[in-house]
Amino acid sequence: MTKPLRRRWQRWFARRFPPQQGSSTIANGKVYILPTGFGWGFVLALLVLVLIGINYSNNLIYGLAFWLAGIALVALVQTQRQLPGLSVRVKQPAAVFAGEPLRLEIEATAPARRAARGLAVSLAWPNDQTNGSSRANSTEKSKGRAANKRFYIDAGGQQVLPLSLPTEQRGRLAVPLLRVVSNYPLGLFQSWSFIHQPRETVVYPKPLEHAALPPATSAPQGANASSAQPGSDEYDGLRRYRAGDPMRHIAWKSVAQKASARPGGKPLASDFLSKAFHAEADEMLQFDMRSALKTAGDNEAALSLLCRWVLDARSSSVAYELLVDGGEGFEFADTELAALALYGADKKASGGHG
Repeated sequence: MTKPLRRRWQRWFARRFPPQQGSSTIANGKVYILPTGFGWGFVLALLVLVLIGINYSNNLIYGLAFWLAGIALVALVQTQRQLPGLSVRVKQPAAVFAGEPLRLEIEATAPARRAARGLAVSLAWPNDQTNGSSRANSTEKSKGRAANKRFYIDAGGQQVLPLSLPTEQRGRLAVPLLRVVSNYPLGLFQSWSFIHQPRETVVYPKPLEHAALPPATSAPQGANASSAQPGSDEYDGLRRYRAGDPMRHIAWKSVAQKASARPGGKPLASDFLSKAFHAEADEMLQFDMRSALKTAGDNEAALSLLCRWVLDARSSSVAYELLVDGGEGFEFADTELAALALYGADKKASGGHG
């Protein structure tokens, strides 16, 4: 019974806070406030003081109780005033490897005439699992809760509020509904509002710690193959850009043509092609799922193995070719590693598995 009610509650909040692509300003009518645990204890202490005052007809105790109640009311108003007018923007997160924390940066700007104090950011629903993982332990889940450190922004100032999310599985990762909170000044009350700015990143497979590179294979002599002898520098066509390729070998004209045909004119990682020469086309490492499966045994282990091979080949400046399609469309991610991260994602989606 609890889960259906909770889901209905979450859907109501999702409708009240529709997605926004750019920065969003927190409205006064969308700020909620409740006592903290310390605040409820304070209320209980006030009630005890009032009962003692009634029992002993002691005006001094009455005065103390009402004085403390006045302080609580002032704190209530001040806590509620911290969030309205705060402008918030969730920065695009960078891609990470599975098992590494996804570090979010929430850029907060205080109103011009009022400071924002005691701020922190957390997941809207801290118990929700991220990245589709069912194995996140309590320590990892706590990373999505409000940080102990509170931030203070001067009037008109700007501050980046950090948040770390656990990742355990490769694939797409959508940033969930976030919550900005404040408990200033006394911690008796906590005000909060929600941020719904859809951001999506990709989580790469976790690379194996150690794995030997496979032996190099001779490139097949296809239609685009050069007839020059091995070791020559004759032009051999275009291939996908690989990290470490010289800048002078990038086909900038092709990049510009593809980018200009896209709205906004911004190039994607898949637009970058490098000029290949026969010397480098003679021998190269070929990484494919079939050979990785023979070594690793299952899909996830094979993807981790391929990820390690790609990283080692790049660090050693060895020519290689990854024969796994996909990974385009993420301008903030590595195309080849993104292809490994999204391997089989379409099949899972069509099969009805989330």
